[in-house]
Amino acid sequence: MNNQLLAKYNDKTKRTKYYTYIAAVFTFAIVFANFYMFRSLQQQSENEVLNKVLISEYRNLITYYDEVLTMSARTATATGDLKWEKRYNEFVPKLDKAIFELNKLIPIDIQKKSTKKTSEANNALIAMETEAFELVRAGYLDRAKKLLFSEKYDEQKKIYSSGMAELNSDIDSYVTNKFKELGKSQNYRNLVVFFSLMITFFTWAALLKRNYNEKSRIEHELQHMSKLASIGEMSAGLGHEINNPLTIAMGNLHRLKRTIQKTGLENEKVFSLLEKQDVALDRIKKVTDGMRNFSRKDGVDDSHNFNPSEGISQMVEMVEYNFSQDGIKFDIQLNKNDFEVYGNESVFQQVIMNLLSNARDAMEDSEIKMIKISSLVEKSKIMISISDTGSGMSEEVQKKIFEPFYTSKAMGKGTGLGMSLVYSFITEMRGSIDVESDLGKGTSFTIKLPLSDKNS
Repeated sequence: MNNQLLAKYNDKTKRTKYYTYIAAVFTFAIVFANFYMFRSLQQQSENEVLNKVLISEYRNLITYYDEVLTMSARTATATGDLKWEKRYNEFVPKLDKAIFELNKLIPIDIQKKSTKKTSEANNALIAMETEAFELVRAGYLDRAKKLLFSEKYDEQKKIYSSGMAELNSDIDSYVTNKFKELGKSQNYRNLVVFFSLMITFFTWAALLKRNYNEKSRIEHELQHMSKLASIGEMSAGLGHEINNPLTIAMGNLHRLKRTIQKTGLENEKVFSLLEKQDVALDRIKKVTDGMRNFSRKDGVDDSHNFNPSEGISQMVEMVEYNFSQDGIKFDIQLNKNDFEVYGNESVFQQVIMNLLSNARDAMEDSEIKMIKISSLVEKSKIMISISDTGSGMSEEVQKKIFEPFYTSKAMGKGTGLGMSLVYSFITEMRGSIDVESDLGKGTSFTIKLPLSDKNS
């Protein structure tokens, strides 16, 4: 029995460990997710700052290159020196590259908007500047100067500058919005971190509380089982001590009966008293035998063929008087044939004792208090039924009745181990146990055990 209890406790401890592992994995996942989120937002923030710097740099370069091109073209018309055309041609690809790089950093809708406003003006300016260089090469400086200092050139220049100003404004708005979104993301991250930490804290708090409660309960159950073990050992010793003088008393009684018969002093009244005394001593012997069998240690494999009806009768003999003090009666209808099963008789009697104790508790408030025990042999199995007229159980309780540590009794009246051990013991004997119950009407347990090979 102790091994069975330790197995149940170990199962419970394993489950607690699994919960701890799950909580640890959950905590690690939260920490990893927060770290990854933090690194992602940090990288995003760094990228946005870098983009802002690059956008500002490319905007300044575009303005600078644009002014260099205008100055080179006008200086060429004023001086007639073709080195300015060469300088102009050197800065055109630089301007194109700066525009290309800027466009990679800004959304496509801003690119399209700026292109629509500036492309026509820019094309017109390039066309006039190209024409001016051709006039300079042809020697028509006055015509070239007139072209690049004309109202038409200035007007296209204003259109281009206005488009670039709008582009810069759109870029400023875009950059500002990006940093606002980044700030919101940062706030969301902080909220996620806060709630994650709170969830982790409450998870661990609940787990620690569960572990503490479980530890306290296990310690309480171990203390309880230790007391039961002590009582069992005491019962075994008590049964042994009683049995010795009882054997002597029964032997003397039989000698007395034989002596009276030999002397011829037969007296009906005396013999009646002696017979009653013999029955009383025999009853005491059955009780002590039951106590010794019930108290046997189950650490040793003591499996053998035994008659279950005899084991049940011994248990009834042990509890009948105490149960009668609570108004409980027995209806015994056992199969008296010599049918045997294979297993540990002491463990089987513990099963019966547990079921009888549960029946007594269930009938505490019942008007009719009756425990009916019957057995029936069918084919190669013996069916043992133990029924009571107690309070009964709901369907939900019936589903959980054989689960370890589950009890429907009030605190201090049940450990939640009895029925799980009953199920375990019966299963070890290659049998089965079923329960049927109705609220307010009673409960019936049916044990099915295979007959030993002796009965085959």
